[in-house]
Amino acid sequence: MKSIVSQLLQDNSPDRTIKTTATIDTESSSSDEDSISEELFAPPKVKFSNICIREYQRTLGDNPAVSSGPPLSLDWEYDPNEQILSVEEYEKKNESGTKKQVRALSRFKREKILEEDVGITKMEMKASIREVTNIQQMRKITNESRSSEKSAERKEALQRKVSTLLRLRKSEDKEIEKLWQEAREKYDSGSQKIQAS
Repeated sequence: MKSIVSQLLQDNSPDRTIKTTATIDTESSSSDEDSISEELFAPPKVKFSNICIREYQRTLGDNPAVSSGPPLSLDWEYDPNEQILSVEEYEKKNESGTKKQVRALSRFKREKILEEDVGITKMEMKASIREVTNIQQMRKITNESRSSEKSAERKEALQRKVSTLLRLRKSEDKEIEKLWQEAREKYDSGSQKIQAS
């Protein structure tokens, strides 16, 4: 069985983004081919064959997670000259042993990349910033309404608990009153019997 795993990496250079794809061959490992139960419960083996590296173009995005400025996204277009490496070659090439950390680009770096490398105008960036700001405001309203809904739900739950306790208290009071009434009736009937005799 083969499957493909993809990963996006931010290279140290701000002008390119790399997408790596690895094909994985999975096969069941079993020491005894005749034992069905061992085959069913044996952990699968995973083998990586090749890593395909694509460089994607960047474009103006619409992700509202930016704190300020225009968002930067990957475009659908990529360089058709893919770099294919074996896992061993890829690991030798990146011998540092540590994973590359994706760092957030500042507003000014994103604006510079969009303007100089991608050719996006200041007007397009401003329109994108307005769109992102609207989305952020809608999310804020949604989150505020969720929190007010939660507090209203908590209030209703508390009211239900209090009314349940009050109903129990009333039923207890009625039960006690009924028992006293029965006791009085028995006492009165007992005292009437004593007087009659």
